[in-house]
Amino acid sequence: MIEIKPILLTESAQELVELLESVLVSGEINKRSRGIYIDSDLEVVRVKVTSDLKKELQQKAKELGKRNVEELLLYAVQKLDNVEETS
Repeated sequence: MIEIKPILLTESAQELVELLESVLVSGEINKRSRGIYIDSDLEVVRVKVTSDLKKELQQKAKELGKRNVEELLLYAVQKLDNVEETS
């Protein structure tokens, strides 16, 4: 699965719209006058932490094979969801 940020493609061929719709997992594809708009349905969440905590998070992400702190936090939330589901 590929996650993308919202984007406007300047191509507007109906075949491309149909192809994108056939593989879309979540989000929306809208044909606009200037092209095709792909809305990923992803939202940005910002958190402020101390520089020491940021370094700890970066180190933990590296230890767990995550590419960045964002992936580490998503992994942690998924783990919490799994714990809650089994409780």
